[in-house]
Amino acid sequence: IDQEGWLYIPRIGGIDLRKTSLKDSKEKISDAILRYFKDVDIFISLVDFRMIKISLVGSVAKPSVFVLSANSRLMDLVTGSKQLNENSDMRNIQVISKEGETKNYDLLSFLRFGDFTNNPLLVEGDVVLIQKVDQVVRISGQIQYPALYEFRPNETIKDLIELAGGFTFNARKDTIELIRFQEDGQTQI
Repeated sequence: IDQEGWLYIPRIGGIDLRKTSLKDSKEKISDAILRYFKDVDIFISLVDFRMIKISLVGSVAKPSVFVLSANSRLMDLVTGSKQLNENSDMRNIQVISKEGETKNYDLLSFLRFGDFTNNPLLVEGDVVLIQKVDQVVRISGQIQYPALYEFRPNETIKDLIELAGGFTFNARKDTIELIRFQEDGQTQI
């Protein structure tokens, strides 16, 4: 199968396999062969995945183009590239398609909850933009994963506590303290 997604079989011609699953591709190939040959056994298997180019830009050590297999997901790029900085925002990642469509993903939700909607398959020509962390929330006390978390717009305290693994057994849920600061980062509200 060439880079354009076409399979050429001598005496049969070209078969368009673009944007088809392995199952559908097998059916298309078998139908094409059976139009020209009768009583033949057909065995089709996938030997290797085609390769795609994905750009990783933004708050990363070295913005680059990476060559990945066509079944790669966002997590594969992030972990395989080893390009993240301490200030790379894992909760507000943008994937921009070559058609210009932008989608936002929260990779930490995939890591904590196994939410595959936040770990999409990457497509040839995608640009992955990782922003610098802008707003953070510190969650501490009797929760599973106390840490500094990137804040996403419209996120509630409940959402953040769930992201932090929830309360421990000993937690006193009736004494949650919320501290906010003004824009200067010094003055408490």
